[in-house]
Amino acid sequence: MNESQRDELLVRLDERTITIREISTKNEKHLADLNNKVVENARNIALLAGRTDNLERGLTVKFTKTQGIAGGVGISSIAGSVILLVGKSLGWW
Repeated sequence: MNESQRDELLVRLDERTITIREISTKNEKHLADLNNKVVENARNIALLAGRTDNLERGLTVKFTKTQGIAGGVGISSIAGSVILLVGKSLGWW
């Protein structure tokens, strides 16, 4: 190998090294983006798993005191109306 061939080889090696460095940088960025997506998906799966656990255990409905009183009054009104309607239709009143 003479000096001119050696110099050409070194130039090609330098170009390849630069290309490899650029590709490696791009791959590292792409891999970081993918890792962020994996972490985000893992968090979403954990959140959804927690929500399904709540559904499997059953949903509990908690009313405030005012809501309970209003519901009781509403149910009593409906029951009274039904009794009155049945009583009138049967001729009791």
